[in-house]
Amino acid sequence: MATHIMNESLPDPADTPERILILDFGSQVTQLIARRLRESGVYCEIWPFNSSAERII
Repeated sequence: MATHIMNESLPDPADTPERILILDFGSQVTQLIARRLRESGVYCEIWPFNSSAERII
């Protein structure tokens, strides 16, 4: 299960010093966490839990 969520209203990552990567393990609250972060002006992305370490770093 790969979940990639991009929202039209995301802050520009270049303009945002705070960035968070959320690894999706299938939790029902993953989207809620991302929404709350975005509402706070923090750029975040949701990636599948099995993303490679090289891609994350």
